[in-house]
Amino acid sequence: MIADENCTLEKKRIIIAPKETGYEWAKNFANTESNKEKLLFLKEKITKRKIPLGVLERFERITDEQERLLLLLQTIHNHYQAKENSGADISIEIDE
Repeated sequence: MIADENCTLEKKRIIIAPKETGYEWAKNFANTESNKEKLLFLKEKITKRKIPLGVLERFERITDEQERLLLLLQTIHNHYQAKENSGADISIEIDE
């Protein structure tokens, strides 16, 4: 039993989040024609290394450009979903 399970979301200290769906979402997003301009924007960010340090570090193990794009999309989606699951009104990120 979880001690906070009957509390409102704002009062919970811990939530059990659903399984991450970022990779499947990323593949669908990357294969949708209407996202072409957004994908070009993200590819430019990758080329210029203008993405968070943690993602850049993971890129060192990936040589395929499409897989790097999928990793970035997956990370974006999973972070957004985590914020939504938390019930937070704002997202606070440290400037790197």
